[in-house]
Amino acid sequence: MYASIFRNCHMRVVQKPARLFFLTFIVILFLSGLVNSTYSAEEVEIMEFEQESIANIRAKYEQVLMDINGVVLVSDGLSKSGRPCLKIGTSVPVEEIRSEIPEELFEIEVELEYIGDIRAQ
Repeated sequence: MYASIFRNCHMRVVQKPARLFFLTFIVILFLSGLVNSTYSAEEVEIMEFEQESIANIRAKYEQVLMDINGVVLVSDGLSKSGRPCLKIGTSVPVEEIRSEIPEELFEIEVELEYIGDIRAQ
């Protein structure tokens, strides 16, 4: 009799974490399906290609951009519209920097943003 009671108690303890794990797994799958369904497969492929292009352009022009007085950040990321872009952060107003950026960069989506000085703490 005691063996069956302990066996049942043990099963209850083991089943709760297993259920929690299973429910968590299902929720993650459901949410990832919602996130991935916002773009079609073709749009995802185009965005991946754009991201590769931006990464290549960033590698080519990063040192040129960082040599411009007032540029403190060069990064690839997503624009406000959700598309891949090249992000350039400045420590001076954007209008002062825009004319110094090579024209070839504006063939892709570029976001210029004033972020101020960056200092180590």
